[in-house]
Amino acid sequence: MILTNNWRAPDAFVKAIEGDPYSKGDADFSATELLKPPQIVRLYNEHEDTVTTDVRDEWWKLLGKGVHAILEQRPKCEQCYGTGECWSGEATHELWWERPITTWDKFKAWTRGDRCVPCNSCDGTGLIDDGKVREQRFFAECGGVKISGAMDLLGDDGAVTDYKVTSVFTIQRGLKTDWEQQLNIYAWLLKQNDITVTSLTIVGLCRDWIKSRAEAKADYPQSPIVSIKVPLWRPERQDDFVAGRVRVHTMENTIPCTPEERWARGGYTVLGGGLKPKSFDTMSEAATYINTKQKPGRTFSISEGSAKFVRCEAWCPVSDHCPQWRGEANEQSNRR
Repeated sequence: MILTNNWRAPDAFVKAIEGDPYSKGDADFSATELLKPPQIVRLYNEHEDTVTTDVRDEWWKLLGKGVHAILEQRPKCEQCYGTGECWSGEATHELWWERPITTWDKFKAWTRGDRCVPCNSCDGTGLIDDGKVREQRFFAECGGVKISGAMDLLGDDGAVTDYKVTSVFTIQRGLKTDWEQQLNIYAWLLKQNDITVTSLTIVGLCRDWIKSRAEAKADYPQSPIVSIKVPLWRPERQDDFVAGRVRVHTMENTIPCTPEERWARGGYTVLGGGLKPKSFDTMSEAATYINTKQKPGRTFSISEGSAKFVRCEAWCPVSDHCPQWRGEANEQSNRR
């Protein structure tokens, strides 16, 4: 991938994005890749060396990685205060204020013959093992295809937690479908590694949260940190879903992106029922609206119109190489 800096962000940001250490290991697909449209994944793999993105379009990833880097840290050892080192005579100091903390105290301990040694409570790491697994990548195969995934936190009780740096608007819309799918892929991966998952939770971190709005609006998140419980699917449903995603990604012919995958806006219009036409972004939203308005004698229909494809226009890294998007752009140009 070619990284540009057209808006002259400081060099520190450029280097941070270029130095992204992410790796899916030796897997064919990561959990998040499985959820992406097959056409985007395939085109990116084919044109990775020529795909161009700018620092301004990558900064939000940097923000998310920074938050994750802090939250994935293990608790500090209380005995050595996270330094990983103790003084050899420290065990004789029963009261905490007798322990050498300042430089002067340590000098006095050194003159007594004490020496700095690895802390025996944390084995010199400065961190304690609380039984939780953080950012560990798990691997499993489905139909000969290797899949990997790294959840943010796995508790010793089987509870899976994933952090999402997101917007207030996203949180207000409720649990996203792809979040539910992603965490259930994690549950499938853990099951293949003989680990039983007991619960799934998304912790949304609202980057644009405003306290005054929380105080003024009841439907506004009351905290920038919002926990969302995610339904844990039956094992059979997890198996079927993962197998289905592997199948669409490994088909010989590439499947075009769906309107939902292209982030279509206003592509479905509900007509009839004696009501004004109403546009929706997805077919499921349109169907839900019909169910809420359904009454005896009312008939509705859903019309697929000309939608605005937000992902194609501004956020797809391979739109320049996409036959679906380029073909539509050419059609629109010919109509003019």
